[in-house]
Parts: sequence; C-alpha cells; structure tokens
Amino acid sequence: MQLTLAHHPITDLRFDAPARLGGTVLIVDVAQLRGLVLKDDSIVSVDFDIVRPGERCRAGPIFDVIEPRAKAPGCSADFPGILGAPTPAGMGTTHVLAGAAVSVLAEISPDLTRSATGRVLEMSGAPAEASNYAALAHLLVIPHTKPGMPRQAIEKAYRIAGIRVAVALARTALDHVPADRQTFENGGSGRKWARRSAASRLRRTNFFPPAQAGGGRADSLRRQYRWHVARDASPR
Repeated sequence: MQLTLAHHPITDLRFDAPARLGGTVLIVDVAQLRGLVLKDDSIVSVDFDIVRPGERCRAGPIFDVIEPRAKAPGCSADFPGILGAPTPAGMGTTHVLAGAAVSVLAEISPDLTRSATGRVLEMSGAPAEASNYAALAHLLVIPHTKPGMPRQAIEKAYRIAGIRVAVALARTALDHVPADRQTFENGGSGRKWARRSAASRLRRTNFFPPAQAGGGRADSLRRQYRWHVARDASPR
C-alpha cells in the first residue's frame, strides 16, 4: 500500500464565492464554511478572518493550527475517528494545501499551565522571525459556543470545527494537478502508518504567551481576554 501526498502551493487567501483554487490563490466561501461549523449545535456563531505573512497582526489565543488536507475520491475517509468512523489511515492520495493554515481561536483564556489554548500568533517582527507559522497564510476560525459548557465540550467543538473547515478548503484542490507528489511505501502490518495522524496538525511550537494568563473553571474563563485579532495600520 502507498500513501501519496499531493501538494498544492498556496500564496494567498481571499474571501469570495464560490470556493475555488485559482493558481496559488485560495478563494474562501464564508457562507459555506459557516454552514459547516454551525452543524454543531454547541456553536451558536462563528467569525472568520485572514492574516498573511508580514502583516502587522497578532491573533490569539490560538487553540489549534491545522494544515488543510483532504482525501481524493475513493480513498479512505477524511480524518477517520474524528469526522467519521475509525478506519486505517496512511494509504491513498491526500491533497495538501501547502502554505495555508486553518487556525482556531479560543474564546477562553489559558489555564495555569499556559497550554496551547493561550498562545498568540505573531505575523511580523522579531517574534515572527522565530516562528514557522508566520510564513503561512492563515484562515482564522473564531467559534462562539453556548454559555455554561464544560471545558472538554468547548475544546471538542473547537477541534471539530477546525477540521471541518480544513477539509472543505482542501477539497477545492481535488480537481487540480498538484505541483508535486510525495509517495511513501507502506509494506507490512501498517502499524508504521497508524502512527501518522490523518489530521497531521502542525506542531504547537513557536507560539508566544499572551500578556494575561487566566485559570480556574470553564465558567470563569470567558473574561476580558477573549479571542482577538489586533492589527497595526501604521506605515511600515
């Protein structure tokens, strides 16, 4: 069995309809994505934004960063065990939008461990130079969940929302010829590939802690430091 990664380079994201891939520019249909996210009734509304490399912008708290990927028709399910039933992964063709990212922002402050839920994405300046994420074009997904939900339920809603969006974006590339292909051989029991997550989320490193740190129960986490996208409009 083989796993083939079909890479499609992305240099920019833009809002428009319908969703499509035009060369290296990914067109994002907000209405389509909002409908996908709101299938989860624990999310009452969702906002979207785009940030680009070099932009004087800070976004956070970051819950997760996901590289858009989708399986070619006839292959295994997208994100088995998350969007569908658990099935073996690591075979068939996966289309990858290289250079793009789906970043989910949390409406909850970080806990005392300063976990990934409390990290900030910096797109310019010295912090950006130290982070691989600053080189990506990010679609920010900003979900708003029902009040009073336990933290575990909030995090589950965030995770599924981000993955649904990532798959939808990557599906725009299914009818396009990739810039390159990378093929891996899977000879044997398949355990080697079982360790390869179908999600293939980017490593949660090279983020920077916010100025505030919260803590305590989930009910106390919705406070002044919620999600934000701060831009500096001053000349460079």
